Amino acid sequence: MDRAGHRRRVRRVASALAGTRAARAYLAVCGALLIWGSADAFLVSHEDASMAGVLPLPATVPLSVLLLLVPWKGIFAYVSVVVVSALANAALVNWCVRAGAGRAEHWWHPLSRRPARDRYPGGRGDRLSR
Repeated sequence: MDRAGHRRRVRRVASALAGTRAARAYLAVCGALLIWGSADAFLVSHEDASMAGVLPLPATVPLSVLLLLVPWKGIFAYVSVVVVSALANAALVNWCVRAGAGRAEHWWHPLSRRPARDRYPGGRGDRLSR
């Protein structure tokens, strides 16, 4: 495979996972939570357990709960569950944002560029006019 084909494939996968700002922000938050939990676990001594290690799981909840049923134990399993769940959720966020991007032209959408008098069926611009 040539380099150009490889680059196109990598760009296509990256665009599917994190092609929008919302998906990138979600991945950044999940990464920051994972780094914070790792730093708290390895750099700070605690007498009790810390909540920093638990917070990445609720941030990636739909898939992370299912992936916790895998028979692995340890740090590698925990990090892999959080990373795979975050990537899957980012792909879902990316898909939702792209699917909703074309809907801004409908009369009921708050970001519609149509004037307010044309946006609602009543004609005066308010929702209560009939």
